[in-house]
Amino acid sequence: MLILAACFSCGKDDKSCSCGEGNENNEFVSLEGTQWKLAGIMDVETCNLKELEPKDCETCYTIEFNTNSNMAQGKSVRNAILFHISLPLPTPIFIHITPMDYENEDVQLFYDAMETVTSYTVTKNELKMCYNEGRNYLLFRKQ
Repeated sequence: MLILAACFSCGKDDKSCSCGEGNENNEFVSLEGTQWKLAGIMDVETCNLKELEPKDCETCYTIEFNTNSNMAQGKSVRNAILFHISLPLPTPIFIHITPMDYENEDVQLFYDAMETVTSYTVTKNELKMCYNEGRNYLLFRKQ
């Protein structure tokens, strides 16, 4: 019985991959002046984190919020990105990409996700930008 219970409790009941999970203490965490790097794209149903290529690039998939917290700049792989985020969401994120070259499929996945973010949660060390009706989120870690 214990083995069966353990099998059914794996994965989906793990709140660590939930899009809505955030600051448990409901403390305000400011994005102002913070820098974040994408860890990957989380699939909430399977709790699988997809890391985007290239994985060994320190400046790829990074964002930095300015002093008023609703503007951010960042970098995908080769392209500079300017984000305008109307807080509180769910106002769509305006994303301006300075095109240089075609990058790769993972970069396009990143752009598509950023353009459809509907909510976010932030803790001291993690920023989750939820999209796809809460089934996925971009997981950023504070630098």
